[in-house]
Amino acid sequence: MIRFLPRLLCAASLAWCVGCGDDSAPPPTPRDTGPDTGRDASVDAPGGEDAPPTDGMTLDAPDEDGGMIMPGECGTTPEDVFTLLEGTRFRDRRVALAPAPSGAIAGWVGEPDGFDDFFARMIPSSGALGAEIAVTDHFAMVRGASLVPHPAGGFLAAWSDNDGAPFQVVTRRLGADGAPMGGANRITPVAEGVIHDTPFLAPGPSGLLAGFIEDDTMGGRVGATMALDDAGASAAALTVVTAGPIAEMRMVGLPDGAGAVFMRPVVDEQHVFFQPLDQNGRVSGALERIDNGGNAIGVVDAATGPGGDVGVAFDVDLAGGGVRTEVHFRRVDGETGAAVGLEAILTGANRGRDPGVTSLAGGFAVAYRALDGEGDGYPKIRVAFVSTSTGEVVDELDLDSTTEAGGPVTITTGLDGTLVVGWAEEGESGTSVRARRIRCGG
Repeated sequence: MIRFLPRLLCAASLAWCVGCGDDSAPPPTPRDTGPDTGRDASVDAPGGEDAPPTDGMTLDAPDEDGGMIMPGECGTTPEDVFTLLEGTRFRDRRVALAPAPSGAIAGWVGEPDGFDDFFARMIPSSGALGAEIAVTDHFAMVRGASLVPHPAGGFLAAWSDNDGAPFQVVTRRLGADGAPMGGANRITPVAEGVIHDTPFLAPGPSGLLAGFIEDDTMGGRVGATMALDDAGASAAALTVVTAGPIAEMRMVGLPDGAGAVFMRPVVDEQHVFFQPLDQNGRVSGALERIDNGGNAIGVVDAATGPGGDVGVAFDVDLAGGGVRTEVHFRRVDGETGAAVGLEAILTGANRGRDPGVTSLAGGFAVAYRALDGEGDGYPKIRVAFVSTSTGEVVDELDLDSTTEAGGPVTITTGLDGTLVVGWAEEGESGTSVRARRIRCGG
């Protein structure tokens, strides 16, 4: 049963930056756990590729939390969940998502023939999925799918692979249906003992920007950026924008530049930082700390919201050892990079992890793995609708049952207001990839 607390948030009008920064994809972390994990990877209401389309925005029947979803609110049905991959390996994966005129495009890494490849598929606002399209088809290890809308139409894809060299970042133009346009571009320089990994893309005032991790395999993990030309090829030299070592990094587009959000250990703590960047992705302002507790772990995501401010979502471990994990949210001033207001706890008295964030109708929507809550079926995928001004959760939508492991949960907002959530979960034989669409009307 899908739970909806009936408090209005969604609206039809969206800012220019909808989806910015929430469609990047770091590489999976291999885990040799074997085929039998003892976890139940079922979902409450599996849909699938042949599920019938739905035009309504109501649940099948009223529920105890508020009944039918009325026009002007956000809703989803059991037919809106799709399986994109039934995996044959166990590893954390991030589903790349980017907004489309109607719905969104999803990208993921799968292994149909024993080698990894990047696949893309359109998820429209209603009706059946688009065709599955292979973005790569070569004998190499591929990881870190990332997608962003291209200013000229269609999308730009980025990933990291070891085709003929140590892992390097590659880009490729995609059409409006996700089909490749032209060849691929290796944008990072090849150097002995250095890999470039965890790509993420963002719009900039002068064109698209790429970010990634530069790792010298000796613990020197730093964040780097690069301006791209219209074909997605390198338009400038690589620029290092963080000190190291960093744990994870994302990047968002801003009206006058961009911003890098990353985690980095400092002494015995781990903090979330925001680094303002100029229109070419170079450092342009003071480094700002975003978190209060120094207990950030694993996952951070960011999205540009109304007025150019940034919403940052990250998970924390209060007690150590994963006993008490929470999802937190902090607003960042897009001009100065300074944190604004309080650090809000989105999980309340419950536990959660692996958040993704998108801008939505004057606020933000944060999707994450809810580890517990009222009722049965946890862990579940949950979407929290967050006020821009206070960070307060003004609405929640509990979705599909999932597993504790699988990797970050991602979310994006289509240009028509459709939300798409992507996540991975552990099945019987490997990590599977799923997506769900949620329609918001005004």
